[in-house]
Amino acid sequence: MTFAFGDHVLDVGRRELRRAGNAVAVEPRTFDLLLYLVRHRDRVVSKADLIESVWGGRIVSDAALTTRINVARKAIGDSGAAQSLIRTIHRKGVRFIGEVRETAATPIHSAADALSSPPSRNTEGEAERHAKKTDDHTSSLSSPDKPSVAILPFVNLSADPEQDYFADGMVEEIITALSRVRWLFVTARTSTLAYKGQAVDMRQVGRELGVRYLLEGSVRKAGDRVRITAQLIEAETGAHVWADRYDRDLTDIFAIQDEITDVLVTAIAPAMSQAEQSRALRKPPESLGAWEAYHRGLAESTSASDSGIATARALFERAVELDPHFAPAHAMLGHITLNETSRGNRPVDQGVKLAERHARRAIELDPSETRGHCVLSWAATWTSDLTAAVDHAERAVAAGPSDSLAHVVKARALLMLGRPAEAGPLLRTALRLSPHDPITRLALQMCTVAAYQQRDYVKAISIARKCIAEFPAYPFAYVWLAAALAQTEQIEEAKAALSRATEIAPSVIEAEVSRRKGFRSDDQENLLDGLRRAGWEG
Repeated sequence: MTFAFGDHVLDVGRRELRRAGNAVAVEPRTFDLLLYLVRHRDRVVSKADLIESVWGGRIVSDAALTTRINVARKAIGDSGAAQSLIRTIHRKGVRFIGEVRETAATPIHSAADALSSPPSRNTEGEAERHAKKTDDHTSSLSSPDKPSVAILPFVNLSADPEQDYFADGMVEEIITALSRVRWLFVTARTSTLAYKGQAVDMRQVGRELGVRYLLEGSVRKAGDRVRITAQLIEAETGAHVWADRYDRDLTDIFAIQDEITDVLVTAIAPAMSQAEQSRALRKPPESLGAWEAYHRGLAESTSASDSGIATARALFERAVELDPHFAPAHAMLGHITLNETSRGNRPVDQGVKLAERHARRAIELDPSETRGHCVLSWAATWTSDLTAAVDHAERAVAAGPSDSLAHVVKARALLMLGRPAEAGPLLRTALRLSPHDPITRLALQMCTVAAYQQRDYVKAISIARKCIAEFPAYPFAYVWLAAALAQTEQIEEAKAALSRATEIAPSVIEAEVSRRKGFRSDDQENLLDGLRRAGWEG
């Protein structure tokens, strides 16, 4: 079945959205949302209808639902202002109002069939060759421009064949969860069912499905315990990117599925992002496409040096030049701009305005661009607009609940408001989401700030030293270490820390103080007191 409206076609069999004959990249959840709205175009669809039918009854915030509707609008050339196809009915819900033409689609039996033209004459020999082509799974699909993954059927290692449903349920949950990662292309489960119970060559499967990564796993039940293993493999090389195992008591099967799914997705997405950065770094700069330039920029943006940050900016600018509609690259240009400003390499007013311009462009291109909202939140704290800072931070968390930076910027806004106790859980979540990511240094710095604000200087010193041990060239950790050491009368060590901060970034102290004028007056004075005790003469 297909549904045509304007120059768009929703192909149900292929689960594909096309515009003027060309495929439009949409996440599975966005496709499901569009399909539900089109099928129920005769009525207003409520929020409860969407949550029940598209999200399977899961808890979904209003912000996340609105973001997804906006993404669906963008995919079909509509907008929240125009509402020419998807109209919001105040306090009622939404309705698809475009004129739709329904047609029966030709069944598709394999990915290879979808890419080949049907035979003009259905002779017996041609039918046999066509069937053989389908059964052999020898055709190759081109990989999408963005990272792509297929979740292979998990193997049931239990003696009880009834446990197949548990293994299949795990796969379904993982696919659904990974489909929410907007920068990731996830192959539908129906595409991988053919490999169930087969010993497969990962490189061949990657070629056949047209994906860069494969996730395989197993489930073993013994008594009241279950062990789930999973490993992520780079299809092109067969190299293992990530692997882990999880042991749980079988109390509530569905709760266990949800828990393990959350843990897996939290681990897989960062691992894949790191693999993409490594992949981009293997390519010479002149051969980089927009996506590779972006990921190489991400790798460089973790640098603590001015030269590394400048290289990251150049790579993000290259990504935008190659693809002006690449929202994440625009967002990271905003992020890099704030990074430059925080080191004292740009005037604050100029840096904030430029960062906001990049971030707003990112959100204009993709309303669910998490990092765009992160940048706007971070910038708003520098201008003391703390209401906007919290608002954008909450939007960032809603759009990217697995993005550690989103939790960090919300924590920062709360610290500016003098609410360090509330910031603590957000920072712990950020550290759990990205335990081996450079975002860790930001989270640890905010943990130091929280302890300092609570006048727990011993704890602040401990956290700052942990941050320095992991990131010895990160200047901000030395600034807060110096202030905390001075507050505990360790003046010589405080002076040494302050000296090290300015060695790394000469203007960092003035920039840090200037950016934190939005703190409550007593918190700001407390920071200044610590720095002056450490020898700062500002």
